[in-house]
Parts: sequence; C-alpha cells; structure tokens
Amino acid sequence: MKIQFRNNQLRNAYYDRIVRERLWGRIVANKYVQRVGFVADASGIDELRANRSLRFHALTGDRAGQFGIDLTGNMRLVVSFTDKNEVTIILEVTDYH
Repeated sequence: MKIQFRNNQLRNAYYDRIVRERLWGRIVANKYVQRVGFVADASGIDELRANRSLRFHALTGDRAGQFGIDLTGNMRLVVSFTDKNEVTIILEVTDYH
C-alpha cells in the first residue's frame, strides 16, 4: 500500500530515529517504524486483519472510519484508508484509552 502521513512530524519521525525517539521513546519509536513498514508492504486490509500480532481493529465513536494497530501496551498507531483502500494515511500515535 502507498503511505501518506497526516503531518510532517509523523513523516519526519518515520525517517529520523532521533525525532521519533524524542517523541515516543525507543520502544514505541522502533515499533512505529516496524508497523508502518508492515502496512506499506501489505497488499490490503485483509492482510492486516490476518496478522493477529498487529491487533488491527476498527475504532468506533468519534474515531469511526479509523483503525488502530498496537505498538505497545496502550500506545496505538491510528490509520485510515482512502475509498479504494489503496492509500494508507498515518494519522497519529496515541494512547486513546
């Protein structure tokens, strides 16, 4: 899938280890790169759902239309998809619990 980032901070964090470690710490930073890479390599949403270790799940309420992917205990990578599910938009890294 093609990846788009919601903002420059998320883009810079993906490409710059120092930026991402300052934002989230080493563990979350490493998982962020790993998960974004996995999403980029995935052929579609079905492949993301099939990989149970991602704990890929649809969000509800105010976040309807968005999906969560586990990074660590409470931290999640929040993504959305274009209408044809060809482009993944990286929205944020957050603890939405």
